Amino acid sequence: MSGFVRVAGALERRFPPAEASVLATLVEDLRTLIDVGGPEDAVLARLAPAAYEEAGDAAEFADYSRPRVLDAKAEGAEAVLADLAAARGGVVRVPLDRVPLWLRALTDLRLALFERSGGRPTGATEDLADWLGWLLGQMLEELESGPTGADAPRGRR
Repeated sequence: MSGFVRVAGALERRFPPAEASVLATLVEDLRTLIDVGGPEDAVLARLAPAAYEEAGDAAEFADYSRPRVLDAKAEGAEAVLADLAAARGGVVRVPLDRVPLWLRALTDLRLALFERSGGRPTGATEDLADWLGWLLGQMLEELESGPTGADAPRGRR
């Protein structure tokens, strides 16, 4: 299994141990940043950008929305970590209702890598960003391919 495949209400993918470890480390780092990073952190500013140009309006809106935005991002990170931890034989199962959480977390990781690299990732950072983009693409392609088997509505099996 090289990409994600739809299997009975979920997407599954076999992650070799090195890939699973890299992904878990990246997600754990993101989770830590969400927990302890301050509003001045460029990555958090990218993940929860200002909604207004005027500083007072932006600060007021951030006070109201930022905790919820970052909680949602933390929820995505937690879902990825939980699904990686529950893998059996290297196969990670992502229930279809959790796929949006994965998509959010993978996107947030890519944004973090781009922000930390000044918008121009190179070398290993570029490879990681490309790999995360490939994972995102694989998930979306499998979702777009439509339901099959037990997931298919009547008449499509």
